[in-house]
Amino acid sequence: MDTIQRKWDSKKDLQSYREKLDEEYVSGLPDYLVKYFDEQEQRFNDTEFFINRARERGRQMNTSTSEERAQYIQDERDKFWAEHTVRLTKKKRRLGSHLTPVYEEPIKAEERIKDEANLTVDDISLLVSISSNDLHLFAMRYFPHYLRKADSRLHLFIYKTLSREINRKARRKGFKIAIAAPRGNSKSSLVSIILPIWCICYNKKKFILLISETANSAEEFLEDVKRELQFNAALRRDFPHIVGPGPTWKRGEIITNNNIKMMSLGRGNQIRGRNFGSYRPDLLVFDDIEDSESVRSKTTREFIRHFWFNKDAMHVEGESGTTTDFLFIGTILGKDSLLNALLTPEEYPDWISYKFKAVEKFSTSDKWLEWEQLLKNRFDVDRMKTARRFFEENEEEMLKDTEVLWPEGDPYYDLMITKVSDLSGFSSEKMNDPLDPTKILVKEEDLHLENFNYDSRIKRFLKTASFVAAFDPSVGKKKDADFSVLVTGARDRKTGHIYITHINIRRRSVDEQIDDIIKEYINIRHKLIIFETNGFQIVIADNLRKKTREMGLHIPVKDVPNYSDKHMRIQSIVPLIKDGTIVFDSHKRQSNQQYALALEQLLTYSENASNDDFCDCLEMLIREFRTNRFKMLVKQASR
Repeated sequence: MDTIQRKWDSKKDLQSYREKLDEEYVSGLPDYLVKYFDEQEQRFNDTEFFINRARERGRQMNTSTSEERAQYIQDERDKFWAEHTVRLTKKKRRLGSHLTPVYEEPIKAEERIKDEANLTVDDISLLVSISSNDLHLFAMRYFPHYLRKADSRLHLFIYKTLSREINRKARRKGFKIAIAAPRGNSKSSLVSIILPIWCICYNKKKFILLISETANSAEEFLEDVKRELQFNAALRRDFPHIVGPGPTWKRGEIITNNNIKMMSLGRGNQIRGRNFGSYRPDLLVFDDIEDSESVRSKTTREFIRHFWFNKDAMHVEGESGTTTDFLFIGTILGKDSLLNALLTPEEYPDWISYKFKAVEKFSTSDKWLEWEQLLKNRFDVDRMKTARRFFEENEEEMLKDTEVLWPEGDPYYDLMITKVSDLSGFSSEKMNDPLDPTKILVKEEDLHLENFNYDSRIKRFLKTASFVAAFDPSVGKKKDADFSVLVTGARDRKTGHIYITHINIRRRSVDEQIDDIIKEYINIRHKLIIFETNGFQIVIADNLRKKTREMGLHIPVKDVPNYSDKHMRIQSIVPLIKDGTIVFDSHKRQSNQQYALALEQLLTYSENASNDDFCDCLEMLIREFRTNRFKMLVKQASR
């Protein structure tokens, strides 16, 4: 058994053992071991790189300027990742549509054992040993029947985070982690089945509590745990002293053969005071404990959070020095939900929180608007097929730059169908950004839409109109920071109508923002551009002026600091939207993705909305029009 305790002394040592093990497998190393050895080799690469470069970097630092040092470090980083990045992919085959990857049916544990027929006892012992520190490796080795599709970024994050935290040595306190994850992302099988079994097999915990919305749903997960401990062939071979029915083996409660207790409870059940001999619960998994009805009811919300969770569940820990880990995972069903509160440091400062969205980056292609019209065509009985065919014909353009959390399990096309079918459900269940209809300021019926291309009166006015724009910059360093928005409009002094003619809303770098403003100005020739200059935003305005001077171009920019309450400012323009003073272009809404996105932000805006960039920018533009009109009326009255 010396092999079990062995650590790799060098990359060569690791590679040698990898080659040896590869020869012993019937059909070569399985994917999960390939991934493991790749990761171990990557660690050696990292170490070698930083050691070998240290002296050279030191010499560079002593003989160069600060700018040269910064550039050198960046070049070395780029070089390192170019040389050492390893792409790990799962083998797959495609059936039917090339747009929907279908993976080979996952192998069963019995097949895993057959595949390892030539491995020595020491080899198998080593694999068992290294799985104790790696939840991901454990899952792939013993539960291939649960991992039906390639891992998502959420899955990899959970594997890595829990492996690190639970294996952390000499912990004085347990962790408290809250994760908001999209619905339908296979999170429960990981945290409610595989995680507890990992802790049981390696004696990482003594008393595990699994809490779900109802006692019945939690019991179903525990039944799955029992089934695996009884019938999983790989577990039976590698952990014979643990598997099989233990001293207690009933619905809702088990004690395993290695003396670990696991219980399932429903939301609201008493937790405080439970013990297993001298042990208090040391791992609590809260898996989807909230439902829509409980979130809507103020009485139920207050009971769950303040009386049950705060006063009961959170006081399950034992004396000082004991470690109790709390893992809370679910989908945000409302702004007042417990999970949303756990994600707010002001509410629960001792919790570490993470939020994942099904769509990380949306398409900016206008083709999606055409696709939506085809999908909603009531006169086409085959509209689903028609829309799908249109998508396949324009797939490359429509999927360009899109990013989703789980491409294989929750593809972009399916998510867009959900979005156009039920925007509210999509926002909550897939984006963890729930909408409260009672708090939304502007509804669809409040909008005043005209086709600016076909209305002759509007066309005549816009031909000679003076255009004003408002710009809300984003100071994020990355392209995927907040939206930056440029809204252009014109006011008809005779009728008082304000026509919103152009909307440019994108996530982009600072340089791209400046370039887009210049392009828009050259195309439209604005009379004035209102520029929000709070904090560092003024730097963008200064850079715009500098660049246009170098181009010999004069763009009339007016700096406007916004320090008053944003929500109150946005509320002030709602009456002008509802009474028709502000008019939007119906044609652009149906043909321009950015225009449609801006109106979507307007129709989903409430005080706690995560995306309010367009609403904020629109208010700046309207404020300028109202201020100018007021000044004009004052001048007329003084004559």
